[in-house]
Amino acid sequence: KKTGKGRQAAMGSRIRAEDRGDDDTAPFLNGDAGTRDRDDKGLNDHAKKYEKPWVRYLLILGNPPPLTSRQWRVFSLLSLAGLFTTYDDTLKSVAVDEIQESLHIPDDSISYVIGLVRLGVILSVFFNLAADTHGRRPLLLATICGFAVMTAFTAFALNVYWFAIAQFFAKMFIQAEYLLSNISILEEFDVGTRGWALGAIASLCVMGSALCILAYGFIGAYPFGWRVLYAVGVLPLMILAYLRKNLPETRLFHHRQEQRADDAEAASSSSTPSATAAGALWRGDEKKERGGAGNREV
Repeated sequence: KKTGKGRQAAMGSRIRAEDRGDDDTAPFLNGDAGTRDRDDKGLNDHAKKYEKPWVRYLLILGNPPPLTSRQWRVFSLLSLAGLFTTYDDTLKSVAVDEIQESLHIPDDSISYVIGLVRLGVILSVFFNLAADTHGRRPLLLATICGFAVMTAFTAFALNVYWFAIAQFFAKMFIQAEYLLSNISILEEFDVGTRGWALGAIASLCVMGSALCILAYGFIGAYPFGWRVLYAVGVLPLMILAYLRKNLPETRLFHHRQEQRADDAEAASSSSTPSATAAGALWRGDEKKERGGAGNREV
């Protein structure tokens, strides 16, 4: 455990390093994670990068680079979520005619309904602000669970108001999911691999839209086809919500939290001696005044 002086020295050296442009977070941004790249068991696996041969057969993912086990886990959980959330988000566009007929939405009102649903993206900003305080992992858990619940509510919508409210919040959750996923990739992957990871997730999102269109072609024309398609999309989302408990917090956010704790403790340690000295000085002056008053009375 560092002493107060040791923490002050560490903080001073860090400030000098930042002034020189040599910030200690550079290894995270430049791809050399060093000993900070640890998995949940505390083991250093930054050198244990490997390829998954079967991924090469998914032509849309291109030529995947070697990744650590931690990076493969993060990529799998985020990319699959992108596929299925895009599936559900595309459904209201391809099945708009059936939804309008089933819920008795007038032609002159359907544009307002879609516009109201799209306004949900505005509230997604608050999830990103909260992620800077509480971390990316808990917010990503909240977005996937919230989106699954809103998708289930949409499948059982009885009127236009029910449908619009459910899809409004579903749009909020999917936009927050998209933004937080990109942030997690940037903070977890190094420079040589983060570009591939972002591109691969975007490709799988496109596949989610294609999967939705294909599924709609089979059962979308039936009276309750759009409801069945929404209900089918809930199951993989619930499975992913359960699996996402294994999603680790990003290395950069975790490092920043430790850095802030060290800086706060160093600041409190440096202020304590000054406060103690000021208190001692005040008590000494008080004793002198009392002594002087006693001598005058005598």
